[in-house]
Amino acid sequence: MNARLRTTGMLLTSLVTAFFFNAGQVHADNSYFLIAFDTLEDSSDPNSDVVFKTILELSESDRDGDAVGWQVDAAYFVQPMSGGDRLWKTSAVNVSTSDGLWWIEHTKPDEPSHAEFDLPPLMSGEAAIHNQTAPQPLVYSLMGRTGTHGTDELRFDYSFRLLNEPEPEEEEDDDIGGVDPEPEYPPFSVTANTTAAAVITDIVASPIDRELSVLIADKKWTGANLDAWMRLA
Repeated sequence: MNARLRTTGMLLTSLVTAFFFNAGQVHADNSYFLIAFDTLEDSSDPNSDVVFKTILELSESDRDGDAVGWQVDAAYFVQPMSGGDRLWKTSAVNVSTSDGLWWIEHTKPDEPSHAEFDLPPLMSGEAAIHNQTAPQPLVYSLMGRTGTHGTDELRFDYSFRLLNEPEPEEEEDDDIGGVDPEPEYPPFSVTANTTAAAVITDIVASPIDRELSVLIADKKWTGANLDAWMRLA
């Protein structure tokens, strides 16, 4: 085997091993957690089409007994469309609480359940276009409501409006939506000419982003997802 290829292979193996180890540590203390809410076409039918998906990337910022104060590090918004999903992202989520954190009393703070994230505080702001299908930035707001709902569901108010449009794409008060029990990062377009060697070079040359740790922890170490990671920032 060519010495250069052998060295590259050993480097990749070492990196993957290190990433798996570090990712396990990351998730053990709730450093990163993904939650997703589904806005449904028919709120009375949990199997109806999703018209908007809100994906929140959280990290534990504080803890008081069984209560965890979650920081919203980023929000993604996906609008399924026949011509290709629209995608927006923001890393400046305005959480309307006294300390800017989303506090939740967990049954097991070290093993939070997605169903426990069913009462989000008011979150609002503007999300930037994150793929070419989205025509304009997105103005959004959502807030959980108390009340009866089923397992993996929530009651919430929401509004999703394109920046320069007077009417919202979707808007409802006290609606029933879904809490995704297995949330994933939204799909990202794959760059055909991104090679594994190029990715390895970038990893070595720059700090390891948290998104890569999440992809590794979720066992999605594939060529396509490596390309997806390159586009997450």
